[in-house]
Amino acid sequence: MIGDSDYPFSRYSGGSITAASVCPAIRAAAFDIKGKLFAIAGPLIGVSPEELDVGDNKIFAKNDKSKSISFKDACKNISEGMLTSNETRGPNPEGYAFNSFGAHFAEVEVNTLTGHIKVMRHVAAHEFGRCINILTSENQIDGGTVQGLSYALFEERIMDKQTGRMINSNYIDYKIPTALDIPKIEPIIIDSVDPVLNNLGMKGLGEPPRIPSHAAVVNAVYNAIGVWIRELPMTPEKVLATLEKGKED
Repeated sequence: MIGDSDYPFSRYSGGSITAASVCPAIRAAAFDIKGKLFAIAGPLIGVSPEELDVGDNKIFAKNDKSKSISFKDACKNISEGMLTSNETRGPNPEGYAFNSFGAHFAEVEVNTLTGHIKVMRHVAAHEFGRCINILTSENQIDGGTVQGLSYALFEERIMDKQTGRMINSNYIDYKIPTALDIPKIEPIIIDSVDPVLNNLGMKGLGEPPRIPSHAAVVNAVYNAIGVWIRELPMTPEKVLATLEKGKED
């Protein structure tokens, strides 16, 4: 993993816990810093810190916005040079489930003469608490869905039975989809704030789109041809073999 020394130390990114772990801690630290800045700004404008609010790059009295001070001027009065905070996310609540949820729907066409499967459309609905950034959330849904479609239709690891080594460990023989293989993906975000889990009400989204995407394609193929393909990837050879076996059965 490549880091950047310009950024502060942080844990690794993985396990669908990054945003849901880091963001609540950052928010808690931001609230703490805001309180410390209010304690400095309040006496400067003759208002108690509890009566202050913030917006438009200034700190002001809630009941009289004419009493205000800019961030810049307030920060000039920080005696120690800077304000710091050391806050944590806190543990998950006891006896409370914090799962993310998703439902995927695939539309496919199956050529019963060639065995070729073409995914025409894929709809992916996900509930992961509060959506912090719509664009990045939609991109995560798209990315996980593409991985699932790749698993369902292309990716096949071929092992040498004598040595136990993978013999197609390159992008010539190990197939992955190109842009031409990807259908229209429609992400649906169910923005539902979790009131218990953390101070932002958010849960993980990184991996959930990957889990149901291939299953939706498998179910759609069954709906199209009437027989189950129980081994992935669903290559044309496997489709034709399954159709032939279905005729025999």
